[in-house]
Amino acid sequence: MPFSGGPHCAVWKGRWKKGSGEGIGGEQIGGEGVGGEQVILKVLRLTKAPEKMRKKLENALPGWAGLRHQNILPFYGTIESAQRLFMVFPWRENGNLLSYVKNKPQSDKILLLRGSAAGLSYLHSKGIIHGSVKCNNILVSQEICDFGIATIMEERNENTATMTVPSAAVIRYAAPELIENNDFSATMQSDTYSFAMLILECITENVPFSNITRDAAVIYARISKRQCPPRPDGPEERNRVSDGLWDLMKRCWSVKPDNRPT
Repeated sequence: MPFSGGPHCAVWKGRWKKGSGEGIGGEQIGGEGVGGEQVILKVLRLTKAPEKMRKKLENALPGWAGLRHQNILPFYGTIESAQRLFMVFPWRENGNLLSYVKNKPQSDKILLLRGSAAGLSYLHSKGIIHGSVKCNNILVSQEICDFGIATIMEERNENTATMTVPSAAVIRYAAPELIENNDFSATMQSDTYSFAMLILECITENVPFSNITRDAAVIYARISKRQCPPRPDGPEERNRVSDGLWDLMKRCWSVKPDNRPT
């Protein structure tokens, strides 16, 4: 049974063992066997047009396997079980960025954010769009995970005119063009927009627009009123959000994607 998950994936625990299965680039991948390295196995929640989405995923896998950066969670490969394709990644004990900073109030948030920014920059240099940038997808090891999965889940169903749009879980992070237009897919510029929301979330330890409780009201504030989140005003938060950092975050939230920093 999966022990965790989100809108796009269910997450299982497993073990990686030499000689127990085939992965990308000759690596050997195992399921929940005895011994070996502890890993996590992610499977997409595919409910519509699974073959088309699966093909898109399979086409992306070799590129993910070739990523080598200290701020990117390594991708070990895949295993197939019960006609489902599981993606295999190493287990990281300390969990995601948000849970860590909440439990470790003295942690150096700016240092953690710098590592995360370096990882996202590396992904973009390889032409890979993350599509769901938020603290839950950044590990305490400063490694970015779940890159590219959201863009695969946006794949249009051949039999319907609808498309997966940002869910309530990500609506507070998504760039406005992704909310306003169903035909607009995630881009590097929308990743940049979301990363500024990630900075805000990490520093305040609250979701963006935490002063607004209803997601529908968040959409109204962002799309109809073109509002950005308010600047954190707590004494500790003020110390961490310098004028220069706040100016950078506001530029990342530009309504026009081409005006956002790269």
